[in-house]
Amino acid sequence: MTSILKPSCSGAHEHSGTRPSPNALHSFLESEATRIVAEAVRATEALPEDAVLGAFSTIGSITRSITTRAGQTIPAVIAEVLRTDERLVVLREAEMPITRTAAEIVRQNADDHSVLLSHEEAIARRFIVDLVVIEKQLRHAMIYDSKRGAAALSSCRNVLDLLRGAALTGASALRGMGYDVATVSYGIIDRYGRTGADPTRTIGPDGLDEHFGVPIRAALDAFDAILGRTLAAQLGPLAASIVALSQPRPRAETKFDEGDAGQESPPDFPTATFPARLVGPVERRAMAASETSPAFGRGRR
Repeated sequence: MTSILKPSCSGAHEHSGTRPSPNALHSFLESEATRIVAEAVRATEALPEDAVLGAFSTIGSITRSITTRAGQTIPAVIAEVLRTDERLVVLREAEMPITRTAAEIVRQNADDHSVLLSHEEAIARRFIVDLVVIEKQLRHAMIYDSKRGAAALSSCRNVLDLLRGAALTGASALRGMGYDVATVSYGIIDRYGRTGADPTRTIGPDGLDEHFGVPIRAALDAFDAILGRTLAAQLGPLAASIVALSQPRPRAETKFDEGDAGQESPPDFPTATFPARLVGPVERRAMAASETSPAFGRGRR
């Protein structure tokens, strides 16, 4: 049985040969930021309130949702910028087959540098990759998975294995889609540089512009700034209302008779005795049955 990873994605979207203006890119970034915040708010409204966080759970849910959605938007921003280079064809969310032979090569960790497999063999699974970038003149395709990488992950090995399996049949699969491809490479785009993945297969934030030959880093930084402003505009009023709701209601003042100030309680004030240590119900019952009493201290009830 085949399995499709990232099933929420569907179809490959191609970009090539168009040149968005700076204003068009800015509009795209603003549109994506607005969409992300709106979707996060809608998703949060459908969730029950956390028993401990109460009203504050709304803010926590929104920020977690936005972090996830922002990570998913990174390859879309990169693709938008890559459209400025007419030498490239960019595919988004392309479904790449991993054949049984490719999966076995990866499993055995065999040398595959000179291996190019047919995609028409028995398929073990399918992997939807974030980006495929094809250099048209050199007929070279690059297959990427994008990671936000804001915190160190335990491992990206599984993703690299999937990319490797997809790359083994990548040239054949892309030719089957109608693209003239002779060679394939693969790797991870590490947005913030903290995934801890194999550095030979990873592009960090400082290497993006040099790797792609277009100003990717500036666009991603601009997207972060726009998303931050959009989020602040949404959460500002929400946070204020939540804080107001969470404030304890003022208690009514207790007025004392000035004549009582400084006076001790009357000697007939109700008192109760407390055991000097913790006594459970079973032990207390035993004490009562034997008509014995522990050492008690006295305190006001």
